[in-house]
Amino acid sequence: MPDRPGVAAEPEDALASHPGARHTVTPRTGPRDDLHRLRRAALRVHRGGIGPRDKAIVPALTFRATATPLFHLGAHPVPVPCTVPATHRGRCETHHQAYEGRPSVRSRQARSRRRALRRDAAARLRRRAQERGSAWCDWGLRDFPASTMDVDHMRPLSLGGEDVDGNVQVLCHGCHALKTREDFGVMAPPF
Repeated sequence: MPDRPGVAAEPEDALASHPGARHTVTPRTGPRDDLHRLRRAALRVHRGGIGPRDKAIVPALTFRATATPLFHLGAHPVPVPCTVPATHRGRCETHHQAYEGRPSVRSRQARSRRRALRRDAAARLRRRAQERGSAWCDWGLRDFPASTMDVDHMRPLSLGGEDVDGNVQVLCHGCHALKTREDFGVMAPPF
């Protein structure tokens, strides 16, 4: 559980009302715990009354650090899955929102958006061709309607090319098929 006031109390109260529960402790651990934090978490769990051979409920989708203090004490973690259906990459709506709200996730998503804007040459060229309604085929040396055009990477991405302005060109469907066969060493006719 994160170190925020009021957050740890809710699950502790809910678990304490479970029939047969003697004690409820939610150790505050995270993915980058050092040994000192691990020992503090194990001490907190032990002070809560959990000891060797006790069973302790832990979330099924969590960090390894959540169950590690229990192993150090000799207790047995019992993973309990969320009862709400998983609709977002294996998480329920509530857990997905909590995951998306983490600062590390938000900064990684922002970096991905910035990177996509820098390296989006094919999409930019495709938009320009659609706006004009036609485009010049670099191999066929003719003007074609935009609906019959493909944006091609001169050096394919799968062969180490990048999605930058200097590596994209507009080709008609026929020239694009021919170039793709040439790039991947398949020069036989497609029939």
